[in-house]
Amino acid sequence: MLLSQIKIFIAYSRKDIPFLDELRTHLNPLERTGKVKFWYDGEIEPGQEWEQAIKENLYCADIILLLVSADTISSNYFYEKEMMEALERHKEGTIRVIPIIVRPCIWKTTPLANLQALPKDGTPITSSNWKDKDHAYENIATSLWSIILSHEKSRIHATQLNDHKLKEIIVDDYWGKEFTDFHEDEIINSKVTVQIGGELSNRGVLRRAIPIKNRASNDRGTIVLDICVDKEGNVISAGYTLKGSTTNSTILKNLAIQNAKIYQFAKGSVDKQCGIIRYEFK
Repeated sequence: MLLSQIKIFIAYSRKDIPFLDELRTHLNPLERTGKVKFWYDGEIEPGQEWEQAIKENLYCADIILLLVSADTISSNYFYEKEMMEALERHKEGTIRVIPIIVRPCIWKTTPLANLQALPKDGTPITSSNWKDKDHAYENIATSLWSIILSHEKSRIHATQLNDHKLKEIIVDDYWGKEFTDFHEDEIINSKVTVQIGGELSNRGVLRRAIPIKNRASNDRGTIVLDICVDKEGNVISAGYTLKGSTTNSTILKNLAIQNAKIYQFAKGSVDKQCGIIRYEFK
């Protein structure tokens, strides 16, 4: 069973770059497994709009690591943009946020106090309680690896459920260029219609998944997501848009975003291609 890589976003302060570099070194064996892909703003290419690149990668992340110090907490961009956005999505259940305490600071006076931090017990990397910094980084890497494996297991389970539902799909090969023209997958029994539109209408889908709504949920309506896909066909961003949506139900938004991340499109000729996925929950 082919699963897309788990995407991990790292937010930090410029003054903590030495810690970022050391952390990335210790996390490199995790990335070599091919299961995960780490991203930080140092990977923004020349000519890219840095704020848009950060937003896209923040939105498509499965896990967000926040490197916490007095400098990050005092940074308006980190605190108000990256941290608060990450915490909002954590609350919605679409991602997992993990604070990594780099240097001693009063982080427990912030909303991060409600989260389990790393290293163990939120002991700062620079604390004398560690034999040396390598032991602190080892604790972070080991703990993160356990979280990654747990996350992967849950994704496999979700995909298996969706593979079962695929037997009930009817495909209507209708292609179009307008917003209202979609390639439509209609599930007979689950009463959820999934439609792909925009520039992605003519791009093949190698792996798709059907959102399974809890029968106990009475939420209904249309959720539209703006999504972008890279050259390899991986979904690199998926975010809710008001345009075309008829509900802002948190339950349905979370279900749609989590579902969109499972999609795998055919390889393309451009670095990034964007479109929409529309979910109609009946």
